[in-house]
Amino acid sequence: MAYDNYGFTVEDALARSQDVFEVDVTAWGDTIASSGSVRFPPLNQRGIPASLAAIAIGPRSTIDHAWVTWSREKDINVSNESGPQPLISSARYLSSEAPLLYTQRAAPGTATNVPFPQPASEVIANERDAMRRGALYVYPVGPSGSFGNAPGSGQTGGSTLLPTQYINQFNAVQPFFTAELPFLQLTLYLKPPAFGSYPKRAPLIRTTRFTSGFAPAPQHLIALLPIYGRKHVRIQALSSANFGPAPTGVFGLYAGLLRNVNPSALTSVAPVFEAPAGAVLTNPVGTVATLEITNPNADYLALYITAAANVNGAYTVVASD
Repeated sequence: MAYDNYGFTVEDALARSQDVFEVDVTAWGDTIASSGSVRFPPLNQRGIPASLAAIAIGPRSTIDHAWVTWSREKDINVSNESGPQPLISSARYLSSEAPLLYTQRAAPGTATNVPFPQPASEVIANERDAMRRGALYVYPVGPSGSFGNAPGSGQTGGSTLLPTQYINQFNAVQPFFTAELPFLQLTLYLKPPAFGSYPKRAPLIRTTRFTSGFAPAPQHLIALLPIYGRKHVRIQALSSANFGPAPTGVFGLYAGLLRNVNPSALTSVAPVFEAPAGAVLTNPVGTVATLEITNPNADYLALYITAAANVNGAYTVVASD
C-alpha cells in the first residue's frame, strides 16, 4: 500500500483538536504493481476507528470518485434468518463534486477484537466486524453485493481499478502502461465542516517531450493521463529540432478516451474500449497542433502520434474541472 499521512495519525489530530486529517494514496487502483493501492487503510491494518463528520476528495487528487464503507455503529440482527448477514454500512459513492456529509457525529468507533496485523484469511470477516464499530474503508470499486463491504469484480460501473490492456480506437489490442498512476487525496473532517462550498480539484497540467524514430503508418502511444471526470481538456503538440537531434518531421496527433476502466480481460463481458476524441492528421514542423475536448466523461486520456520519419517534439495537456 503506497500511502502517506506524513507520520500523523487520526488520534494525533484529535488530541490536538484539529479539524481535518489528510492522507495521500498513490498508485490508486493498480492491481499489478506490488506498490499498488486497492484499499485504504491498507491490508493488515485496521480501518480508521474514529468518527468522521465528513469525507471529501482533496484538491490535488487526480481521482474523482471512490467507494466508502461507513457504519453508524448500528447492526441489523437477523441471526434467525438464513443467508448472508446484511450490514447497515453499505457502500456509499464519494465524488469530487459531492463530499459525504453526516448531520451528526457518531461515537468514536472501536475495533478492539480485530487482531493486528490481520491474517489474510480473516481480512473480510474482520472488516465486517470493524465496520459495525464505526471503522471506515475506501475502495476503488463498488461492493460485490447490495450489503457487501468487500470490493467487487471491478466489472461494474464506477470502477477505477486499472486494466492491463484495452482495445484502442484503431481496433488493436494496446497494453496499458503509464508513468502516472491515479492519485487519491482524501480529506477526513473530524468536526462538522461549515461547507459553503466543497474543495475543487486543481487543474491537471502535464508537459513532456517525445523524441524517437518511428516507422511509417502505425500509431504510437506516447501518453496515458488520468483525467478522471475533468470537464475540459486542451492538448497542444509541436514538432521542432529544439526538442531533440535534427532532423524532425511532420506528424499526426490522435487523442482517445478510456471510460469505465476495470481489470477485466478482453474476452470477458466488460473489456475496456477506447473512443476516438479528435485528430490532427498532418502537422508541419514548427506548427502547434491543438485539440480541445469538452465533457470527455472519461477516466484516461490517450495520446498517439504517427510519423514517417524522426519526430522531436513536446506536448502539453491541461485538464480542468
